[in-house]
This record gives sequence, structure tokens and C-alpha cells, in this order.
Amino acid sequence: MIGDIQVLDPKYLVTANAILPYLSLNPMTKMCIGIGGESGSGKSVTALALAQKLNEKGFSTALLHQDDYFKFPPKTNHQKRVEDINWVGFQEVQLDLIQTHCQAFLNGEAYLQKPLVNYPENKIQSETVSLENVQILLVEGTYCLSLDIFDVRIFMSRNYKQTLQNRLSRGRDIIDDFTNQVLEIEHQLIAPLSLVSDIIIDENYNPVRK
Repeated sequence: MIGDIQVLDPKYLVTANAILPYLSLNPMTKMCIGIGGESGSGKSVTALALAQKLNEKGFSTALLHQDDYFKFPPKTNHQKRVEDINWVGFQEVQLDLIQTHCQAFLNGEAYLQKPLVNYPENKIQSETVSLENVQILLVEGTYCLSLDIFDVRIFMSRNYKQTLQNRLSRGRDIIDDFTNQVLEIEHQLIAPLSLVSDIIIDENYNPVRK
């Protein structure tokens, strides 16, 4: 997403390093890894940190962000939520397109033409992502673990009440009663995805194999 700045705190590199032993890494096999959890739980930075550690191990990676796959750009999507709170949920995201792109990677496609959200301009553009020589595709997002395409599912267990400070520090989240209502709906949808996960990242950012 254009306009979304991620700061890679060293603690996420520690978490990523601790995740590596749980992965059955094989340089001859492509792998899809999903990282899910609630807003502000550390999905994006964990994915970035894990990509860095995998690269250091000699595994070429690519990363897809669910935020780029929303059907409407951020401000428009927020307005749709205001008009109808029932819009909040899986239907907001082109999850089928994420699945298609993951399958294209596994099938050996060299490139992806994917959406790219321009947050400041509230529009959805497109970009071409090279998959040449990529061995591991990482996908992060609130709802991504609902897909059945992943070899490994990683769930960030911190809920929206625990992530308030993280969301405040991003500077893009409005904290009000409506936002809390949205986050509670998301919580009810996202929390059960921990049951289909292979690795749980606890509130102290320690990985635990289920």
C-alpha cells in the first residue's frame, strides 16, 4: 500500500528468527505462508521480518499485503461501512484473487499483476510483481488465514484491545466508538482462524506450535 510506512522494530526480527525452526524449509519446493490476526497485531512487520530472515537463509521471498486487495480504496470502504455496518467482513476483500495469485505462484508463473492501494489518493492502482526465482510467498492480512492455499498458517494472537497503542502509533486509525464497533465485528470473525493455524504468536511475540 502506498503511504503505509512500516518500522521494523528489532523485536520482530527476534520473533521471525524464532519462527524459522518451525518451518520445513526445502530449497527445491515452493511454499506459501499466511500471517493473520487483528488490526495492529503485528502482521505486516512480522511478515517483513520473516522475509528478511528467510532471505538471509538463502530463500528468495515475495510478500503480498491483503490491504491491497480490498474491493474499494480506504476512504470509500470506510464510507460503505458507515452506510451499512454489515459491509464489515470477508466480503470487503478480494480473497479469491489472493488465492488465485498464490496458486499462480505455486504453478510457477513468473509475474503477477496485482492491485496496489494508494492510501493518500484513495485509489487502487496496479503493479507487476516478479516471482522469478521466488521460493517462498508470504501473505499477510486480517482475513487471509480463511484461505486454504497456505502450507503454513501463522496467527498473531493479540486482539484489538491489546493492540491499541500499536494502532495509535500508526497514525492512520481513527479511534472512536464506530471504529471499536468495526474492530469487535472483525474480532468475532478473525479469532476463530487461530483454530486452523499451525503457529500461534503469543502476546509477547513468542511463536508456539499448535
